[in-house]
Amino acid sequence: MFKHKLTAAVIGTVICTSIFTYSVADVTTPTNTTVTGTFTSCDNSLTADYNYNDNYFLISAQEQNESLRTMSLALAISAYEKKPDSKGNNINDVLEKTGFDTSTVQSDEMDVTRTDSVGSVIASKFIKGKPLISVTVRGTDYKAEWASNFNSGTQGDAKGFSESSQKLIERIKSYEQRYSIKGAKLWITGYSRGGGISDLTGKYINEHLDEFGISPDDIYVYTFEAPRACTVQTNYKNIHNICCDMDVIPKLYPQSWGLYHAGTPEKLDFEPKQITLKELSISDGFGLKDTDEKMTLCEFEDKLISWLTDKISREKFDSDFKPITDIIVDIISSPAQQQREKANYFRAVLNSVGDHFKNSKLALLRIAGILGSGSLKKSSIKYLSDTLISKMDDTDHSKAYSDEKYKQLKGSVPDVIELAVDLLKSDMKDNDLKYIPTFASYASQIVQYHITSNIWQAVIKTDSNYTASAADLSEAA
Repeated sequence: MFKHKLTAAVIGTVICTSIFTYSVADVTTPTNTTVTGTFTSCDNSLTADYNYNDNYFLISAQEQNESLRTMSLALAISAYEKKPDSKGNNINDVLEKTGFDTSTVQSDEMDVTRTDSVGSVIASKFIKGKPLISVTVRGTDYKAEWASNFNSGTQGDAKGFSESSQKLIERIKSYEQRYSIKGAKLWITGYSRGGGISDLTGKYINEHLDEFGISPDDIYVYTFEAPRACTVQTNYKNIHNICCDMDVIPKLYPQSWGLYHAGTPEKLDFEPKQITLKELSISDGFGLKDTDEKMTLCEFEDKLISWLTDKISREKFDSDFKPITDIIVDIISSPAQQQREKANYFRAVLNSVGDHFKNSKLALLRIAGILGSGSLKKSSIKYLSDTLISKMDDTDHSKAYSDEKYKQLKGSVPDVIELAVDLLKSDMKDNDLKYIPTFASYASQIVQYHITSNIWQAVIKTDSNYTASAADLSEAA
């Protein structure tokens, strides 16, 4: 029996080699066999089991498949460069366990995090004689790549995502050319930024089917918590845009800027969260206090984004908000310990500023002009900027910033203050001072709805591999 199998394997290899210049390995397990394994997130905060079966790719990509959705998320979360302190299995381990040919795995820019980089991993295998190419885009642990998230451009698809998508498309084409693959099924997945890039990549492939020799049934795109980046609302059924409606990231960029997801939305089941709107008490040192108004967090986010984009056009965001995005990118690009030091530094500075205005009525009068215009507003903004810089100088920055970086940070303060004052002034005038203070109060909770472990728990709720009883699973086996 073994001899016959060996002979068949040799013949199969010869046939494949005659068709492909460099063959990808055939699947090593029957298509009706479920492969189980574990994966780990880049910060080691999530280690979970996955269930993979080649049968996922024997049905149309345009149909919903909860099990493939879960497996796609596992792959997306595991897409990070494995470091010495990584405790679990990353994407290379997952691909090997699920039967992809490890000799053809192509990793691009997974070991770098520049403002223009995009990390991706491509691998392939055969399922019943037809090639499947897996394309996973890094969506976590990308540090300086955050800058591309803020590169909206002024027209067309969001620039930071579209440029990365073009890179990915060229990588897929190059991979197919390198291994002489034509007509492969494509499995593309990504989380957050990686999801936005995957979304645009799926759109391009749907619009250029002849280039890839496939049909819409062969394009399996799964995005998770992806920002909007597409100028055309195409609603492709083979692009599955999975998101939580309390996560603010999938609501950006806003539809009012003419930007959408390219695929079909699939809403995750989360319990709606009620919040109490806040207002800002300047006389209380910029303290926050409750109002009598309540609404759901999702409703608040929708209203907030609508209000913000009423005030900030795509053109204004692209040109004027660089000082703010530079500060955010700098923090995110820092090592974990330095991120904590920067957070501690800013917390100490803001507390000091709050105490300054809480204890001085004269100081409050000096910034009252921010509600005005002309020279009165300018002098108030200057006083507010000078006060902030003074409190920054009084606070030890040595653990958070080098002297050179600190000098750059101080230089951006006047521009940041002016942008913040304009928004604050609009908030006070238009909405009785609720949007900005409410967001500031609930920001840490909003972030929770974008964390991979929370999204993972929501996704597996609908997957029978996780919800079936032990008896059901035993009987199915």
